[in-house]
Amino acid sequence: MPGYLSGYLSWAVRSAAGVAASGWLGRVLTQAGMAMLIAASVAACTTAGPGNDRADISPISQAALHAAQDAPEIKQAAILSKTVGNHKAIDDLLRKAADIGNPVALVDLGDRHSMNGTGSPEDLVAAVDFYRRAAAMGYAPAETALGKAYRLGEGAALDKAEAAYWYRQAALQKDATGQLLYGIALLGGEGVTKDEAQGMALIQAAADKPDVMAQMLLMTITMMRQATAASSAVSSNGKEDLSPSEIDHMATTAAKVI
Repeated sequence: MPGYLSGYLSWAVRSAAGVAASGWLGRVLTQAGMAMLIAASVAACTTAGPGNDRADISPISQAALHAAQDAPEIKQAAILSKTVGNHKAIDDLLRKAADIGNPVALVDLGDRHSMNGTGSPEDLVAAVDFYRRAAAMGYAPAETALGKAYRLGEGAALDKAEAAYWYRQAALQKDATGQLLYGIALLGGEGVTKDEAQGMALIQAAADKPDVMAQMLLMTITMMRQATAASSAVSSNGKEDLSPSEIDHMATTAAKVI
């Protein structure tokens, strides 16, 4: 993702500012962000936490994934993408591969239709269809992309339960983005039974990959809880909880910028 690191930092700063209880907290989080970027070092988690009654999808096999990645259409499209003015040729190559069920091509087409400036007309409904076809094959990037579409209501009706389901499928494959997004859903019970401990474990697992956004989120949550404790706004069980609005803000912002 071009500029992903600056995007991660921007997300952390906006998230902290958006949920801070006071102006000083936002300033503290902003100033501490880069210093604590690599501070998170926690135990990895091997499970994805509670789901719903739907059956989990079998992950795509490594053999099938390697075959999809090595398809000549995918390699040629990657070469063409390095120069400008090849949008139609790239689309044609990707569609040729997608027509025979290549999940990499399907996700690439979904991305091209969900973002401006790629040469493909923006069509969020079409993008969701591409993601859904690849997600059904157990391809983790498609599962997270489909989950984000449902979480944001972009190309599909807003459905937090459906988003959580697809995030979970990717998290079961130990995909860092899936772990992060499903972890946030578990923190706030967004479309899934709330499980704060498991949610934090998944975010920590993503941070250990290492995933920069997960590390920034851990830092943000820790500092927010410290600030809450300092202001004596502590829940009855003695634990500093994040509010539903804070979780919602994190989930929405993360889905937009990953």
